Amino acid sequence: MPMLDSHFVLTRVGREEGALMAHVTIHGTLASDPKILSTGGFREIVLLRVVETLEWYDGEGSRHTGESEHHVVIVSGPDAENSMSLRKGDTVLVEGHSYVGTLTDEAGEEREMTQVSALHIGVSLDKFRVPSNRTTG
Repeated sequence: MPMLDSHFVLTRVGREEGALMAHVTIHGTLASDPKILSTGGFREIVLLRVVETLEWYDGEGSRHTGESEHHVVIVSGPDAENSMSLRKGDTVLVEGHSYVGTLTDEAGEEREMTQVSALHIGVSLDKFRVPSNRTTG
């Protein structure tokens, strides 16, 4: 079975019949390098572990940080190959559908975990300075 990380084995990927899904946007940091998995067919998927931490400023301008949420993001199609160039620590934006999937831990016990099936994924530029190559004329 494909390994998600050292503690979990992915046992089911996909949408369940009648499952409730929500459209989500995640802005977070990769907790590890992408992992490529074979589904047994012609299609490969990439798993990303994304950590998202809510930050906000109060009325006095003080910065606050909330609890971190951990997401398993499943990337397929053309974005799967492109996402393999990402590395741990990169900040990403993910748009997709969130649903509950099942993971089996090393003891063989099944656990439910929220997963996101990515529709779009990109690098967030909030921590990078990108030089402009525009010309005037």
